[in-house]
Amino acid sequence: MADFTHVKTWSGIVCIAFVVDTFSRRIVGWSAATSKETRLVLDALDMALWQRDRDQHPYTRGELIHHSDAGSQYTSFAPAEHLDRAGIAASIGTVGDAYDNAGS
Repeated sequence: MADFTHVKTWSGIVCIAFVVDTFSRRIVGWSAATSKETRLVLDALDMALWQRDRDQHPYTRGELIHHSDAGSQYTSFAPAEHLDRAGIAASIGTVGDAYDNAGS
């Protein structure tokens, strides 16, 4: 499951993207940037995949599902192509209802 948030710091706003492994219930990938461009969420995904390899649990194409809200960082072409190349299924929540994991 993936999402990002904004954190106010003394230096300004920082965007933090993260990927949570729902099986282990831990953050396995994260990324920080001063803008919420697509690269922010791709870096968090790449770290999560690297972490699986590091933990000696490499993934097999077709076994992972990447779930996120319907934000533009996740619905643009770059993340879709990135997930497709990695063999990871994309799952996006619906907008504005109880199934929207982003809240309001």
